[in-house]
Amino acid sequence: MAARLKPTDPQRIVRALEVLDSTGRSLADWQRQPGQPVLAASETIRLLVLPAPTSHGAAIAQRFQRMLQDGALEEVRRLLALGLSAELPIMRALGSGAAGRPPRRAATAWRPRPPPPNGRPASTPNAR
Repeated sequence: MAARLKPTDPQRIVRALEVLDSTGRSLADWQRQPGQPVLAASETIRLLVLPAPTSHGAAIAQRFQRMLQDGALEEVRRLLALGLSAELPIMRALGSGAAGRPPRRAATAWRPRPPPPNGRPASTPNAR
């Protein structure tokens, strides 16, 4: 397993070590073992539930503006001021910015895309 992990990915390295310590088996060993589905495919119905595009987009936009008003950019600035390693998951999180500063112009200019004319994303097949 160690050969498959990148030395720059501490999150996966720690997870692999946790699995080995907890079970006595490597993560690669577990991954080689075929799994059993909880439900048989013949006993299931696959559904795709999509929110209404117009109201969902509006809710996202409202939440985003509320996050900005509540100090999201200032929170990112304080995080960056800690000088933490760029390899930490929190420093790779969306919104933490590039080159050491949060993307204020991009963040405040963001708007949700308008819904397509038929109300369905282009990649979604017609549901029945």
